[in-house]
Amino acid sequence: MAQFGIAGNDKIRCVCQRCEDVYYIADDMPLYCSPIVSLVDMLVNYDDHEVCVSCLTDEESEAVDKYITQSKKVLAK
Repeated sequence: MAQFGIAGNDKIRCVCQRCEDVYYIADDMPLYCSPIVSLVDMLVNYDDHEVCVSCLTDEESEAVDKYITQSKKVLAK
């Protein structure tokens, strides 16, 4: 992924593998706020790496929500 912006305000360029929309996401954006998710990192789908939340199927959306909820619980400990 390419880095954009000035120092201290870097953004990562992400492209949805389904609709091909481009997103520029801040490095420090929390996972639960991101408009694009990595399904492979979340162990949800091994075919599509980065997918925008608009393109998620109902099953993928539920799995992503579960992953994020579990991640928040781990971080809260």
